[in-house]
Amino acid sequence: MKNIVLLFSICLLFSCKDQKKVKDEISSEEKKTVKQYHDLDKLNWLIGNWNGIETDVETHENWSKLNDSTLALNGFTLAAKDTVFWEKAVLQQQEAETYFTVTNMLNREEPVVPFRLSSCENGIAIFENPQNEFPQKIIYHRPKNDTLYARIEGTLEGEFQQVDFYFTK
Repeated sequence: MKNIVLLFSICLLFSCKDQKKVKDEISSEEKKTVKQYHDLDKLNWLIGNWNGIETDVETHENWSKLNDSTLALNGFTLAAKDTVFWEKAVLQQQEAETYFTVTNMLNREEPVVPFRLSSCENGIAIFENPQNEFPQKIIYHRPKNDTLYARIEGTLEGEFQQVDFYFTK
């Protein structure tokens, strides 16, 4: 009987040791597969309600965080209380690339347009799509915590064009 108890104890000891080893291996694998969204972390300053009011035009951008890899934008422009522009967009990191994908909500026949993040340093984010008709570049800059500057630019019908937007929180 003592031999059976001893044998059972040894088996139990080795079994527990193997389970700990398997647990440690799984934990190590989980750590390797946890996704890092460094680009999105650098762009969290976009989150919030941004308002740009000029003489007779109001432009609003409302950014929110959907999850660790995605920010969402609902943007619109009002002129004389009428919506003259409305866009929805997602800013999403996919593996090593981050894309800003824009949908014109007033003309859904237009294709969804992706812009790749080409640079993100010191509160300036640059998104580019050289194949897009206009714009080919979208730039966001946050010079102060409550100030956001956006610019769309590119070539249209052979001429360089740019449109600037100034927002406050």
